[in-house]
Amino acid sequence: MRTHWIFILALCAATGMQAQQTQQKAFWSEDFSSGRLPDGWAVADSSGTGKCEWMVTDQPYPGSFQFNQQAPPIASASRGYHLQYRPGVVTGEEVTKWNQRREYPDAYVQTAPIDCRGKDKVLLTFQHAFRWNNWFTREKNAGLFVEVSNDNMHWTSYEVTASIPAVTSVHTPVTEELNITDVAANQPAVSIRFFWKGIFSWYWMIDDIALTEPLDKDVALVELTSHRPEGNTFTQSDTLRVKIKNVGSCTLDADFCLKAVIDGKDELTVTVPAVTHPVPFNAETEVAFPPVSLEKGQARILSG
Repeated sequence: MRTHWIFILALCAATGMQAQQTQQKAFWSEDFSSGRLPDGWAVADSSGTGKCEWMVTDQPYPGSFQFNQQAPPIASASRGYHLQYRPGVVTGEEVTKWNQRREYPDAYVQTAPIDCRGKDKVLLTFQHAFRWNNWFTREKNAGLFVEVSNDNMHWTSYEVTASIPAVTSVHTPVTEELNITDVAANQPAVSIRFFWKGIFSWYWMIDDIALTEPLDKDVALVELTSHRPEGNTFTQSDTLRVKIKNVGSCTLDADFCLKAVIDGKDELTVTVPAVTHPVPFNAETEVAFPPVSLEKGQARILSG
């Protein structure tokens, strides 16, 4: 089975955007290099079982029932210590009994309050890898969530499994970028928590968390919409479509280019007509590349 590696890069021909050459400057970050949970952080088992907990570790997920991984998952490009939650080790072969009890291994880890005063727009970025199942999954509010609050009582939730289907291994870390301006901008005490809800297995690994102020012009890849992560049947004329998001602080109102590099060599380019169809701050739009041959057969697409 062949795997196509597709890297999507935002390039700017006419907008003055620097094609991601200038990185956002983080005003808060955590990489867990100390090897322990940072001061002021809290772990809570909201299910009340007391059987699962978040941890800081430099070890991979150890494997468990129906998932004896062939290669250790990596939480981030920086590797090393990271946050890890692994309920699959606890639920194991007892998933049916957990379901009969209507007991889920829900738990979250929460940061200490973060000062966001003076920040008119705030982006949360982190890298993560995960594998989840949908066996007996709780129908409502099940997923992997990032939750943000400025009063520690009212929380805004963002589900971050994106387009990764159940029972799919994430072999390379996913970079997540969330615009939390509505909750965090100019707030003196912002709390962030990573919340596993309503799922029995397997794990979630998180690293390199940061809060940044967005660039004036910046584009993020949201997802590849034309193909699934795996199980695709390719033809001699496939059209790649992606969803992108304006994560800069200004409206994109000048045409810019989007480039896709396939297997490190084949390159596709498309112009996004932002002059006639401006992309406001925090808005998403879908872009289609020119048709390309991805060969016949089954393959898995990884976007990044």
